[in-house]
Amino acid sequence: MRRIYLSPTGQPRLPQAGENSHYGMALTTLGPAWRGTADDAYAAMWNLGWVRVVDYGDKMHAERYDDGRPAKLADLTDAQRAWLEDQVLAGKELIWNDQVFSLTTESRSGQSSELVAQLTGKR
Repeated sequence: MRRIYLSPTGQPRLPQAGENSHYGMALTTLGPAWRGTADDAYAAMWNLGWVRVVDYGDKMHAERYDDGRPAKLADLTDAQRAWLEDQVLAGKELIWNDQVFSLTTESRSGQSSELVAQLTGKR
């Protein structure tokens, strides 16, 4: 499993040393003065146009929300759509704004093991 944030310019950002998660990447990206919960960090990243992605090898879950509502793929930048399309052309199944995936955020980590099993089909 690879955690990725996809920038508005279509550049994938992977966790650096010490980040280990989407929340960690968000804290670095938002800067040391930023304060808030994990949910606040996700919202801040989405407001900046970033897409949260988890690559499970053959499946890729991606999401972005605008004001609490799921964004449409058509609302992404051309570069983000092109990057996601390249992943599909490489054989990955893209799952966009899936309700179950949204529950895997760090703020809901108590449920993660069951949710990851659902997402990967491995129980």
